[in-house]
Amino acid sequence: REIVKTDKRKYLAKSFAVPGIEPGVIVEYRYTEKIKDDSAGGEWLFFQRDIPMQKVVYYVRPHEGTSLAYHAFNMDEMRFLEDKKDFRVGTLYDVPALKEEPYMPPDAEVRRLVYLRYQNLLTLFQWSFVSAGVSEDLKKRSKPNKEVKAKTAELIAGAQTDEEKIRNIYSFVQKNIKNVHFDPSFDEKQMKKLDVKDADDALKKGMGGYYAIDMLFASLARAAGFEVNVILAADRDEVFFNPGKYPFPSFIKMAGIAVKIGNAWRYFDPCTPYHPFGQLEWRRENMEAMLIGDGGYIWKKIPVTDHAISSAKRTAKLNLSSDGTLDGTVKIEYNGHMS
Repeated sequence: REIVKTDKRKYLAKSFAVPGIEPGVIVEYRYTEKIKDDSAGGEWLFFQRDIPMQKVVYYVRPHEGTSLAYHAFNMDEMRFLEDKKDFRVGTLYDVPALKEEPYMPPDAEVRRLVYLRYQNLLTLFQWSFVSAGVSEDLKKRSKPNKEVKAKTAELIAGAQTDEEKIRNIYSFVQKNIKNVHFDPSFDEKQMKKLDVKDADDALKKGMGGYYAIDMLFASLARAAGFEVNVILAADRDEVFFNPGKYPFPSFIKMAGIAVKIGNAWRYFDPCTPYHPFGQLEWRRENMEAMLIGDGGYIWKKIPVTDHAISSAKRTAKLNLSSDGTLDGTVKIEYNGHMS
């Protein structure tokens, strides 16, 4: 039966009725799930669900001539044995149910599962390869040109401290450069036609996507004499990342720009409209992040924002009439992670 239908997709569900079912009856069933035209690399295999299972079996067939690595989490190491049809078979018996609770940690931290990835020589030096690619892109797309240098000089004129200089740059990018990803009127065709690829384009056109706006902020900061790094971080909704436990580059993505002010790194998310100065999204905080610059990379733990910064303020101006009617205006202001 059809559950949901959109313009391009529809989702179906198979339902069945169990005859004679009543409290105390034990229902035994099994099913097979097949995924066609998919790669085993980057797949999570769930060995635990919300019902108890007597036996869980996965059949995985790697590409010919390749080697798969199996990373087990929240259970003993899982061995995948080769069968006669070139499949690797992983089996687990007597698996208890996992009861989901509000605000529980993500699946990778509590559920019994295995993460698959293909192994080759690149996996031995993967962080260096990631760093090299991002570093080269940062150097190319955030190199200050004449216009960027002129705008930087205008923005930092009169600033007394390094923090004030960065505040002026951040404020300019936030208020004057439009992120078209937040504009519902922009579709994919318009995005391609806009053709904003780097800092120069974003400044010239006064708009751009996430990456181009981040590069503009980086370029302006570099023109002001600051050391700048790209931040790659994981999503705390998905995993509590650190490179020792989860040595998978696919887990970390562009999360913002780091600027060295004095001897300390500060973290910024300039491409997100209204995002406060000096902090990242809450889901990037309290995890190890990869900072990549011209000289390679370092790992830094993103600090947790002080709770006092994330505030809500409610103001009301109301009139109570003689018949009990209440009218007026209510203003609600959010700051920090509340916004």
